Amino acid sequence: GPSRSLSRLIRALSHSFPSLRTYDQRALSNVIRNVTGSFDSAFSRWTVGLGIEQQLNQLRATVSLPLLSSFSARAQGESLDYAAMVRPDVVLRTWTEERYTHSEDFFFRSVHLTTECWAFVALERLSVAKRQTEQGRWHDAASSVRQAGLVIEYLGTNISVLKCMNLRDYLQLKVEIEGTSGEGSSQVRQLRPVAESLIVPFYAVLSAMEERGELLYALVEDDKAKEEDDAWRRVLSVYKQPEKYPGLHDFAKALEFLESSLSGGFYFRHFSLAVNVIGSHSKGTMNRSVQALKNAYERSVFPSLDKARMMLGQVTDSELREKKGRIMHAIRLAATKS
Repeated sequence: GPSRSLSRLIRALSHSFPSLRTYDQRALSNVIRNVTGSFDSAFSRWTVGLGIEQQLNQLRATVSLPLLSSFSARAQGESLDYAAMVRPDVVLRTWTEERYTHSEDFFFRSVHLTTECWAFVALERLSVAKRQTEQGRWHDAASSVRQAGLVIEYLGTNISVLKCMNLRDYLQLKVEIEGTSGEGSSQVRQLRPVAESLIVPFYAVLSAMEERGELLYALVEDDKAKEEDDAWRRVLSVYKQPEKYPGLHDFAKALEFLESSLSGGFYFRHFSLAVNVIGSHSKGTMNRSVQALKNAYERSVFPSLDKARMMLGQVTDSELREKKGRIMHAIRLAATKS
């Protein structure tokens, strides 16, 4: 078939699946159901196949799962050249021809290479978003940013599987890879600066709108706050009147999601991975302490958005101070009367 790795997997399961224990058969069937189902969902809107749909149905049949009609339909229509696109022979050689000194080497290397590839996809989506902002296509840019955020969120899950490594075997590998790390990935290193650059065209548009008198500033009673840099002030106008600036507001919300994906989805999980694998007070292969990784997720990616949200909360509290606690007061009052 188009994928030699899938062909090998199908052949192996054809021999081994019938002899597995019922529990193991059920577990394996669930894995293949989830993988093929996710594949089907991910490409359900494509008008062409990827070229491996027939093999995926064969894989399902091998573990006694029903064939997916969507796979059968796509297999009969036009398909991309899977072999040219994915180069499965090259992928297969990483397993059949490469020699690995340590038992965790292949697993460790595969996860990091996968991370590098998906980080490249995320960066491409952020680059597309940047071009869309420069064209004033704020809703489209927001969509591209969210796509990048989903990829980055997945990266955190992807690297977390390294917690499954045999610690003894990994530590032996760690000694020999001293001086390099996933943290040193050229793609991963670009994620934060590229993400931060997205705020520049956002600020530029808000500044131009301010000069034309199109921004409505919320009143801020803190005199000290008035003396600070007013970038957050411009953002506050967008949060204050989302219906007046729908495209900009959509983009700001997308940046919030991107920040959550970076800080909580990837950086925090990277820190948790290091703690789980080598301990919280150790040093990694780049001779950097695990505790230093905290800075990546504790430092705000878009501080002006954070400040604007905080100030909007303060302004709203001030404007509606006479209504504070009204709902809970009414509930307690009704409970007392009953």
